[in-house]
Amino acid sequence: MDLAALILSVAALLVSLYQWLRDNSRQKKEATIDAFQHLQNDVFQGLKDLLSECEGNMEHIVRSSEAWKKATDFLSRIEHFSVGVNTGVYSLKILNRLAGGYFIRTFETLEPVILKKRAYNSSGGRHYEEFESVVQDLKKLRKEKSQG
Repeated sequence: MDLAALILSVAALLVSLYQWLRDNSRQKKEATIDAFQHLQNDVFQGLKDLLSECEGNMEHIVRSSEAWKKATDFLSRIEHFSVGVNTGVYSLKILNRLAGGYFIRTFETLEPVILKKRAYNSSGGRHYEEFESVVQDLKKLRKEKSQG
């Protein structure tokens, strides 16, 4: 009788653990989709407009200009989202499925601003490291998928 109760208890524990993991995974996916939707609404449309203003070339943006302020504001919002991806709050795989290529291209588009911001930094820190890390992880994930 004790053995049967033990087996049932272990089975109940395993079912509960499985359910918790499944719910956690679903919530993470949902949170990623939600956060990306906010990023899309708050950043990517404005970035598209900014690119239009700059004729597609971010290299000519100068510090303390209105375009600089917009670009660095967009970058700080992307950085915030990237922290969520890097800490596991959001899913890299879901981001890749949503807009992995677009996220990579966004980094490449904004890279001139990122490099200027890093060059201006007197404290030695690296601005937008989280964003860069997500992009590197996306590239690695996409490379693995294409090879596998």
